[in-house]
Amino acid sequence: MNRIIIISILSVLTFTNIQNQAFAQKKGEVVYQVPKIPLDEVTKLIDYTKVVTMDGKNANEIYEKALRWVNSYYKNPSEVLREKYIEETKFLVKGRSKYLNPADKNGLEVQAGLLQYSIVFQAKDGRFKYEIKDWNIKANSYEPVEFWMNKTAPTYNIKFDYYLIQLDKLANEIEKSLIDFMNKPETVPTKDW
Repeated sequence: MNRIIIISILSVLTFTNIQNQAFAQKKGEVVYQVPKIPLDEVTKLIDYTKVVTMDGKNANEIYEKALRWVNSYYKNPSEVLREKYIEETKFLVKGRSKYLNPADKNGLEVQAGLLQYSIVFQAKDGRFKYEIKDWNIKANSYEPVEFWMNKTAPTYNIKFDYYLIQLDKLANEIEKSLIDFMNKPETVPTKDW
């Protein structure tokens, strides 16, 4: 009887070890440290949202300055600025950026695709809010990127972590550029010529 118990225990341990090896990281495979990607609590979609205070500024001043940021940040501002609601001091930007595959054995990163996103900006007296959301892959049909986050999906690929790192970096660059621009004091041109 003791012999049966010992054989059973060894069988279970051997099976468990085989399973663990099957799902373990492959030798030489790179592991990417993906930062915490913010998700909307309701939609569960990627959404970088922030409210920033602008003391002493009214909604129109904030709105106009944000439009100047769009013109300075994007190479093609008239193409990305899709909607303007002047009465609501609100606008919509549809931007895109390429994302790369991890470097190959020669250290070469090649373009994997185009990442598209929306920025919804709204100003109120003394503050503004932006949302960087609607992240998707430019394709024939709408393809949201949230599937990159599902590590249990049969279609999961380690490259998805690399793509998420690039997405987060892009969102943080946009946020920093916008906030820095909005906080930068404006130079008033002199009327003396």
